[in-house]
Amino acid sequence: MKWIQKGTALAAMLVTAVLCAVPAAAYSSEQIPYDTYAYWTVEDERQARPIRPVYEVQSIRTGEDWGVGPLSNPQDIDCDADGTFYLLDSGNSRVLILDSDANLLRVVDEVLLDGEPAFFHDAQGIYIDRNGLLYIADTMNARVLVLDGEGNVKRVLSQPEGGVIPDDFNFQPIKVVCDSNGYTYVLSSGSYYGALIYGVQGEFLGFYGANTVASSPLELFERLWERLTTTAEKRAASQQRLPYQFISMDITEDDFIYTLTGLTDNIWSVGTGQIRCLNPAGINVMKDREGRLSDSVNFADEGNLKNDAGHYRLTNFTKLCVDEDGFVYALDSTFGHIFIYDEQGQSIAVFGGGHGAGNQMGTFKRPESAAAHNGRLYIIDSLDNTLSIFTRTAYGGLYMQAQALTLKGRSSESAALWKKVLQQDKNNQLAYAGLAQAAILDGDYEGAMGYACQGKMQAEYALAFQRIRDSFMADNVWWMLLAGAAAAVALIVLFVRLRRRAPAERRRQPGHPVAFALATIRHPFDAFSRLKYDGYGSLPAALVTLAVYTLARIASDIYTGFSFQIFDAASYNALITVAGSAGLVLLWSIANWAVCVLFEGKGRFREVLMVSCYAMIPEIMALCLRILLSNLLIPEEASMLTLLVMVCHIVTAVVLCIGTMTVHEFNFFKFLGLTVITVIAMGLVIFILFMIGILFQELGGFLSSVCKEALYR
Repeated sequence: MKWIQKGTALAAMLVTAVLCAVPAAAYSSEQIPYDTYAYWTVEDERQARPIRPVYEVQSIRTGEDWGVGPLSNPQDIDCDADGTFYLLDSGNSRVLILDSDANLLRVVDEVLLDGEPAFFHDAQGIYIDRNGLLYIADTMNARVLVLDGEGNVKRVLSQPEGGVIPDDFNFQPIKVVCDSNGYTYVLSSGSYYGALIYGVQGEFLGFYGANTVASSPLELFERLWERLTTTAEKRAASQQRLPYQFISMDITEDDFIYTLTGLTDNIWSVGTGQIRCLNPAGINVMKDREGRLSDSVNFADEGNLKNDAGHYRLTNFTKLCVDEDGFVYALDSTFGHIFIYDEQGQSIAVFGGGHGAGNQMGTFKRPESAAAHNGRLYIIDSLDNTLSIFTRTAYGGLYMQAQALTLKGRSSESAALWKKVLQQDKNNQLAYAGLAQAAILDGDYEGAMGYACQGKMQAEYALAFQRIRDSFMADNVWWMLLAGAAAAVALIVLFVRLRRRAPAERRRQPGHPVAFALATIRHPFDAFSRLKYDGYGSLPAALVTLAVYTLARIASDIYTGFSFQIFDAASYNALITVAGSAGLVLLWSIANWAVCVLFEGKGRFREVLMVSCYAMIPEIMALCLRILLSNLLIPEEASMLTLLVMVCHIVTAVVLCIGTMTVHEFNFFKFLGLTVITVIAMGLVIFILFMIGILFQELGGFLSSVCKEALYR
């Protein structure tokens, strides 16, 4: 049954799409001037895949469209539970109140503080709470204004006084949210202490959710070295390493706060851990499907991304928002992309554009802030002074609704939607994951394995396979025990009879090719001495061993259990495996013989080649064990497989070491030094072959272009 399932899985995977680069051309139309893609996880590798458009631009609004004059540096937008939107027109010191269709309802352009007009100064944040109170982060005035529906200031939140906060703290609020208990959370620009918490009456309560400082092993070593080699005065004078600051946040109906962390000092992992979900206690609870905290998850774009000038640029998240279903929308100021993630940090979609995309609907010059509600996404552009309104496509509605139901544990309801998603996009990995989860809940484990194979979801496959295996073992445990005992007894009897039948002299001097090959593993010193001085061994038998090793490598690529390795028949190239097995063994033999000859090695090339081939016998055993056990175990049970494979690798290294020393008549240290030189020589040969391949490729391209030009003329 297992091999039938394996064959079915391999056949199903032939229809999956080939991996693509970022950004990938997923869909093109005159109405949608950008690509849409998502990041799927395959064998713990994050890969971009094209998907159908999830959002499409509906319209773009300006201040002139509302009859209020041009917008000036709009900074933030938020919406209430009814879908009414509040746009902070910071440069004009006003708030525009819009309905769900972005029609202007009214303008709050006069804020009264103690009966006197008050004006914003570079205000950067706005929030509407459950009671209809409007919060404005008046940044440069160092305050948060709390307004009622008439524009009257009900409360002012300012920097706490006294010794409750550090002396060097500079209160510049940039974002504010409020929970269901009336507590207010304020982000201050440049603050490394987390958000400030204010009580119902505006009293300061403390800090919330400060980032921790992550340290690599190298950094820990540097700190230890500094502590041992510098004085206390120098350490006190050195700059303290601070945690990364929050630059944006939003709150859910359940009072979970999503935060966005600014750029880290490691530019190559700029998106790792930037988005977090903090519980009321300020602890990050966002985990991926494998249960890892979001601190270990990369949310940014990967790959060779360039701007319109051809320079490599990295994702720079600036703002985020959360919709009523828990989907997180993060804005990238580098390329104008909008990233959508679910509450588990799973990529839903990436779309939009900016640099190099032109002035088209759906692209941005500088996306500043976003708000999402009821299938619509509102994004303000602070440079273009516009409001872009996006609506979910029919596909996007099905897709995101199905994922929302899946995350709520309503897999049976989501299954019908996932099937509709697959009718429009056969490559949607989350659809296969959702269907696999639904099948597992329904007890259809074979169906779940099929969906998991098609979606390349190893975790779901392993879970379904475990259920089938456990059920089979529970039903046949006594028969399996009896069969195992009978097989053990039969092997013992056969071994004893063979030992009695074989002459003692033949056991001591194996002359048969198979017996000699096995002797190189059991008694390597004696066997290789006989190969060197008595002419034992067979070159054809050694080459057959090498061929078997190569075939075992190919078989391992194809038939290793899906839970451990994904085999993509469409992209598999057996020649690469042949080059990485037989090719490397031959290259090692040639390089080692050539190097050792220069250093008075006594071994002939024939002997070096035979030793290298015989040393692959433990590797053949390891590959056979991998094929067998990977189809019986799940990754959580792979410790035994890992141990056995490691033992085989060690035996291979030992046999190769003993054989090479024996045929060349080297001691261990001379062998070790010449092995390093051999590896260097192999690297040089591979490099030369690579360069020759590039030259031939360039020559072929040149000749092809010449021929085409001659034909056209």
